[in-house]
Amino acid sequence: ISAWKQGQVYEYQIQGRTLAALHDVADQYTGTIIKATLKVQPRNQDSVLAWVTNARHSDVHANLTNGWNQEIPDKYLNYQNWQLSDKPFAIQFKNGVVKNLQVSQNLPTWELNIIKSIVSQLQVDTRAENEVSSRLNQKPKNGKPFGTFKTMEDTVTGECETLYDIKPLQQVEQQNKPQLAPMPNLKGSNGDLIDIIKTKNFSRCDSRIEYHFGLPGSNDVEPSSNQVLNFLSRSSTSRVIIAGDLSHYTIQSSVTTDKIVISPELYNKQKGMVVSRLNVTLSNVHSAAQNNAPALPSNVNKVDDLIYEYNPASPDNESAQNNNGKNNHHNDDD
Repeated sequence: ISAWKQGQVYEYQIQGRTLAALHDVADQYTGTIIKATLKVQPRNQDSVLAWVTNARHSDVHANLTNGWNQEIPDKYLNYQNWQLSDKPFAIQFKNGVVKNLQVSQNLPTWELNIIKSIVSQLQVDTRAENEVSSRLNQKPKNGKPFGTFKTMEDTVTGECETLYDIKPLQQVEQQNKPQLAPMPNLKGSNGDLIDIIKTKNFSRCDSRIEYHFGLPGSNDVEPSSNQVLNFLSRSSTSRVIIAGDLSHYTIQSSVTTDKIVISPELYNKQKGMVVSRLNVTLSNVHSAAQNNAPALPSNVNKVDDLIYEYNPASPDNESAQNNNGKNNHHNDDD
């Protein structure tokens, strides 16, 4: 599987936001917004170099009457430069699944987590490389863009069961929302625009990312599952539009929305929420400059997953960290 053509540089615009509100009480939201540019250049069929430029962020404190995802004009924001490293990092793929990263040894853990969140958007398991058994599974056949199946997929929010739903992008939606596929011509004469929905099941994870304190009944429930009593619910959905076919394609856009809804007072029906959205959308493709190709740093660390790290991985704490939050996963029959 190849999502990238040799000799090309793919530029993506990154837009992200994390907002919190007692939305059942008022439309007042607070949080942060980020913008940046991601550049991707293939090294070979299964590996790319990537680097982030022009990273900026702004605090948000605004009344959003149309909800958390409404557009916020720049005049209401105060963007500051975000000191993200622009050093290239390498991504190794296998059939669309990210197998490992190579990053600078000097990269701080918080910045590695930012990279993991961005790279999570580029992971598209179109061929069910990480399939888990389910009678629902109907993998794509003969290269046709239809399929439904479950995988075990690691992203920055944990290694959890993920339901893939693959179908062609409806032409009406493409016309009404051109931002879904800004460069549709890249599909080629025989290709399609393909709509992929990924839904994460936090109740079935091999590795969860969680930190909790004082949750009611937390001795009896799993705090990071989809639902915790009537206190907390959690969801994560991604939508990826690719152009081409399931073996050779260009990622046009990839948007993930994570939402946690919470009842601050168990006897009160008014809820609050924390919601995050990360959008990576193709903006340009151009030929790579032969004499100005970026280089991977000479000293790199190999990172074998995309899961959020609380502490820097080292020989002393790596085994403890890898075992932290591990849960046994059982294949289901539904």
